[in-house]
Formats: sequence, C-alpha cells, structure tokens
Amino acid sequence: MLTRFSMFTQLSNTGSPNRSPRRSTVRRTGVTLRPGFTLIEMLVVVAILAILIGMAFRGATAMTEAAKIRETKAVMASLVQAIDAYKLEVTQSRAGGGKVTAFYNGSPPDDLNVFSATGANIGIIPTNIKLAAGSPIVPELTDPRDLTSGVLPSPNARGHGDLRAMVLAMRLRSPQASQILDGINSKYRVKDNAVFDPNDGSEPIPLVYYVDAWGTPIEYYSVCSSPTSPAPRERAAFAFVHNNNTEPLLVSYGPNGPDQFSGDFFNDFGDTSLIADFHDNGVDGRINSVLNQDNVYSSETFKERMK
Repeated sequence: MLTRFSMFTQLSNTGSPNRSPRRSTVRRTGVTLRPGFTLIEMLVVVAILAILIGMAFRGATAMTEAAKIRETKAVMASLVQAIDAYKLEVTQSRAGGGKVTAFYNGSPPDDLNVFSATGANIGIIPTNIKLAAGSPIVPELTDPRDLTSGVLPSPNARGHGDLRAMVLAMRLRSPQASQILDGINSKYRVKDNAVFDPNDGSEPIPLVYYVDAWGTPIEYYSVCSSPTSPAPRERAAFAFVHNNNTEPLLVSYGPNGPDQFSGDFFNDFGDTSLIADFHDNGVDGRINSVLNQDNVYSSETFKERMK
C-alpha cells in the first residue's frame, strides 16, 4: 500500500498522464533562466555594430572636412577682399607703387625680397627683413621647402608664394586692407619670428601669415610680369597667375596639407607642393598629383584649367 507521501513523490517524478511535458525553464529563487545567444549570433551583432559605427565615423569625418573647407574658403574670401582694397587704394595713391606695382599689376607682392636691401631696385622701401629680438639665429621655418627650394636660407625664405609679403605690403600701404585683415578670426593668424624694420626709429612690424582650417600656411601668388629669371618658383608663380586671368591666387593644401609639409613626409617623399607638381610634368605644367587633388583655391577657374 502506498502512503500518501509516496504517491505524491511518484506523481511528481512521472507527471500526470494529462499534463504536457515540463519545459526546460528552471525556476530558482524566483529567477527565470532562458537559453542565451549563440556565439555565431553574438559575432553577427558585433559585426553589424562595427559597420554602423564605421559608417557614422566616415559620415562625421566627411562633415568635419566639409566644414573646414567652408572655413578655409571664408578666410580666402576675406583675403581677396583685402587684395581688392589694396589695389584700389594703391591706384588712387599719388605715390603709386613704382616698379613693384608694375611687376605685380597693382597687387600686393608675393615675395619678401622686394623689402630687402638686395631687392631695393624694385622694393617699396630699401630695408631689410630681420629676425625679431630674442629669436634664434636660425629662423623657425614653417615648412621644409625653405631649405631645399633654392630660395635664400634666411627670414626671406620661400620667395614667390609668400603670404607674409602680401600682409606686410598691406600694413605699410593700405589702411583699408589692414582693417579687413584685422577682421579675420585670429585663430587663422600666425606671427612669424621675423620682422620688418623700417630703420627710422619706429617699432619693427612683425611678419604675419594666415593658415587654413587644417593649420597649413596659405600660399599667395601674384607676380604677373614676364619673369626674367629661370628660377622654377618664379616661372611657376607667373604661370599660376596667368592661368587665373592675371589675378592673384591663394592656395590651401586641404586635408593633406599637414602631412605634405611634415618633416618626416618631406624626407620620405620629397617636395609635393604646387610648384613641384607643376614642374614635375615638364612642358605639360598640370597640377595632377594625387596629394594636390584636395587643394582649395581662391579661384575655381584656376582649378579647372590646371587639371
């Protein structure tokens, strides 16, 4: 005879004939445990998340670069306004610009040598560009081309394409252009360690240049008179201006700029600047290096003509 306890135990083990099989769900202390994800399912989820994160990152990067391009174009637009103000003011001035005005078609010069004693024959004022007081003997070069491009190894380095010459000419001769320069956001303005000393007892004027949204110096070309020098920089600068309808040209090296002019990159791959690209193709004279395809110019006309 089965006792009541033994009957209950037997029913618990075998189950009632009318009861469905017990599920695998186990209840312990009120917590329900269910089967988890398999390894394959987890890998699929991780892969999907990685793809989504990558797409979001690329989208954010593209938006950031587009914003920097707009910022750079805005800086260039202000510089173009300053150039126009300078040309108008110099034209209306009785003093005129002498040989400098003729050589640059009334635009600000793009070469600091016109301010030096050696360039006094076409210079605005026969004086020197000097290092600022307390500066090291060797100038702090903004990019490595200054030691290898054949220009003077001095604060005058770079020759044509030098935005510092443009800014200095505006400070000396055009209050209207200077006012426009002062309106540009100061984060794009960089003070060089060289100064213009008028040698008249007044304070030296610091040389200043402007950078793009990536922090690379903006280049400026304005020489329009037929070059008498076979120097590559002068020939290229002349070609740039004439391919821009004889108007001055401003150049940003875009997102690639910081890499193009870093010391390590320059030592490994050499000069990839606009002038080097122009001369690299011989008589063709096109700007077609892959590193210069993201350049930002003050003129779309130039960009189309130099493809």
